[in-house]
Amino acid sequence: EIPKRDWSSDVCSSDLVVRLPVTRGVPDLVTAVWSRTGRSGTNLLAAMDPAVLESPRSAVVRVATGPLGFAGASIDWLARYPYGCVEQTSSMLVPWITALRYPGLLGQVDPVEIRKRIAEGVRQLWAMQLGSGMLSAWPGGSDTADWGSVYAAWVLTRAAEAGIDVGSSRRERLLQALSEACRSGWVDRRHDDGSLASFVAMVLADSGRPDPSLNAVLLDKAEGLTPTSRAFLAWALALQDPADDALRAKAVALLDPRSEEH
Repeated sequence: EIPKRDWSSDVCSSDLVVRLPVTRGVPDLVTAVWSRTGRSGTNLLAAMDPAVLESPRSAVVRVATGPLGFAGASIDWLARYPYGCVEQTSSMLVPWITALRYPGLLGQVDPVEIRKRIAEGVRQLWAMQLGSGMLSAWPGGSDTADWGSVYAAWVLTRAAEAGIDVGSSRRERLLQALSEACRSGWVDRRHDDGSLASFVAMVLADSGRPDPSLNAVLLDKAEGLTPTSRAFLAWALALQDPADDALRAKAVALLDPRSEEH
């Protein structure tokens, strides 16, 4: 906003006034009380902050059996937080997708708003897709974000399972690029500890296109994998063929720190 000036004055000056809207991010007071209920009943208000009970304003009381029931206010911040890179955008989508798949789990959240936010996040991810099918770290980038691409592929699978249109052709290109990256040895050259390859194996299996050859290669060097990578590989083996008891046994062995085989 540029204020009006009296140009008849001998003194001339210029300035710029910027008005920014300031909104209240959280309520005045938020309190959480954990109580164990008994058969004879429990006064849930007894342990509450007196300031809450004496407040002249209205109050919202929510009763839930776990901490996720109070996440509604937190998830609201995701709509305004300036996420931008591939990992941040993917992380932003996870609670939105969870809220869509399990209504009421994170509190009272508008399903229309949820779908809108997920759609915006998916569009932002695809704005980072390169010609190779992989994703860059930022929209308009040119370098491949390897971990970010795998993470985004997993998140997009979650969104697709929730009934969101994630662009099947784009997602197929991403999954194909991840599979080819492992087969070409590109992943091993950049991460020779098998961590990224294990992550890729899990994501491919979780997306409905397991890679048995990749799983076999990783299984042969399971002794050198970190606990997280072993868990990813176990996930991939369990999904490779759910009816294969031998694969299931190998998956369980990967998760057992006492296992002599792995």
